[in-house]
Amino acid sequence: MNNLISKIFSAFSKNNFKTQNHNPLSDDFLKIATCVLLQEIAYSDGLISKGEEKKILSAVKTTFDLSTEETMNIINLSKEKRKESVSLYEFTKVVNTEFSKDEKFNLLLNLWRIIYADKTLDKYEDNLIKKIGALINVEHKDIISAKLTVKNELSLK
Repeated sequence: MNNLISKIFSAFSKNNFKTQNHNPLSDDFLKIATCVLLQEIAYSDGLISKGEEKKILSAVKTTFDLSTEETMNIINLSKEKRKESVSLYEFTKVVNTEFSKDEKFNLLLNLWRIIYADKTLDKYEDNLIKKIGALINVEHKDIISAKLTVKNELSLK
């Protein structure tokens, strides 16, 4: 298992994005990239809560149909990649290439669920989700639609 994780991490570190060929590593790149975006939105207000961590775990596990162990491996790899990164582009590029319009909308829903885990919208969170939306080529109206959907789910005004 550690050997597989090392291969994934090594390949990802070299920006070896072979998303067009759909090799097994590209699926892991997509999982890691998605998880980094979820973590980034959680940290955007300066602090990540237990509620946000649980939402990230749930989103990654559900989105990619993973076991808890696989999900934790992706989360741990993602934390490392997030620390090393200098921009969102390396992660949004993978998501933009590999996700369908519906999958991108689902990502937005998960981002909004993390934002509203504490029932408030911080200006940094708002700015970042708009930036991520633009980088994954989602229309502003879809960002707002996802926001309203989540607010309705959570019975927020």
